Amino acid sequence: NAAGEDPVDAVVAHLGGARLFDGVIERIDEDPESGYQFHLCTHRLRGTGQNAGQTAAIWVKNEHHIVWVDDIPRAMSPDIIAVLVSGSGKPLTNHEINPGLDVSIIGTPPIDARWRTAKGIELLGPRTFGFDFDYKTVEELN
Repeated sequence: NAAGEDPVDAVVAHLGGARLFDGVIERIDEDPESGYQFHLCTHRLRGTGQNAGQTAAIWVKNEHHIVWVDDIPRAMSPDIIAVLVSGSGKPLTNHEINPGLDVSIIGTPPIDARWRTAKGIELLGPRTFGFDFDYKTVEELN
């Protein structure tokens, strides 16, 4: 911020990731099966700036596992998906994400490359959570 740079872009550059979406949290659809131990929900967003006219969704099971922009997957675990406050770059936990908040969604490779091995994908890939598609890296998808 002090250098006049966009902090979200700086984080993306530092981590070698991709800026996936800028928007406003419209609503959070809580899963009725969500209980004390697991936070199951989908964050729904309306695009702003370069993403105006688009929508995004983030599927959550305690962590962010899949991001879709206009129903097309743009990042998935085991890659890292983070939601940052637009303008400041402050990272948010799921309990801090609320309707009306301006956010930026980023995706980065996992810090530990073992998550991209067959075993890592077996443990945290989209099929593990019941989705009918294979894992692709954030680099492949963007």
